[in-house]
Amino acid sequence: MDSAGQLSRFFVCVSVGIVGGFLYELCSLLALPKAEKLRKPLRFVADVAFFALFATVCIAVANVLCFPDFREYYYLGYAVGMILYLKTFHKAVAFFKKICYNSIKKLVNCVKNGKSFRKKEEKRS
Repeated sequence: MDSAGQLSRFFVCVSVGIVGGFLYELCSLLALPKAEKLRKPLRFVADVAFFALFATVCIAVANVLCFPDFREYYYLGYAVGMILYLKTFHKAVAFFKKICYNSIKKLVNCVKNGKSFRKKEEKRS
């Protein structure tokens, strides 16, 4: 196999690694409850779900693009993609997740207490 083909496959693996970072964020939503008894089992379930989804994506991409036999640089590409995700997109996604979580928590508290979700300035007379 020529080096241009290997380089393109490496960059595909880096892209799959970045997608894996987003999948990890989605799977980590399973472990959101703050109950101490549920935290460890839910984290385990979230990690197993991530592993299964990421392995499925990796195998599907390898089959669709007809990757040849096992190559070590595929795993290096996945790892580089995950590191790139952590260094770039993770902060923005975590900030958005925090905003959504706080909004939902505020809405739930308003529904429990029977209060309006709108701010005082937004209320209509």
